[in-house]
Amino acid sequence: MLQSQTYNVVIAKTGLDGHTRGAVSIVKGLRELGMNAWFTGIRRTPEEIAEIAAKVEAHCIGVSFHSGTHLEQMPRVLRTLEARGLHVPLLLAGGIIPSADIHRLLEMGVSGVFTPGASIASIARFIQDRVQLSEASPFTPQRFAPLPLETPFAADHFSASH
Repeated sequence: MLQSQTYNVVIAKTGLDGHTRGAVSIVKGLRELGMNAWFTGIRRTPEEIAEIAAKVEAHCIGVSFHSGTHLEQMPRVLRTLEARGLHVPLLLAGGIIPSADIHRLLEMGVSGVFTPGASIASIARFIQDRVQLSEASPFTPQRFAPLPLETPFAADHFSASH
């Protein structure tokens, strides 16, 4: 499914959220599809997430939420990455995120939001397509702004700005 380029993906849990099943499943699935994927473990700070992303030269950071802290934690992650000068081409949010909050996450600079039921294949395809569209390698100057998507993925489980 994936083309010749290997993508480096960091999946993180931040704050006091200790639910790992979804994040671990995503990491395993992305690895099976040929991506380099790392799980940070639970209760990581934005600073720890940024450090891990820098070490692996991440093309994508996905932050998984189950605790309802996405609107508080994602701005902290964004500010930390920007303060460190780390311009990762994609920043994703996933997990238990109310549909009413998805637009707010996209407005703050999240590239895409995946909720329960999204297939690992659709997440991998999104990462691949968006990294290729950005024409950016890790850490090139680029804001986390969402790129236009010509064919949206399943609206029930995925959201991105157009």
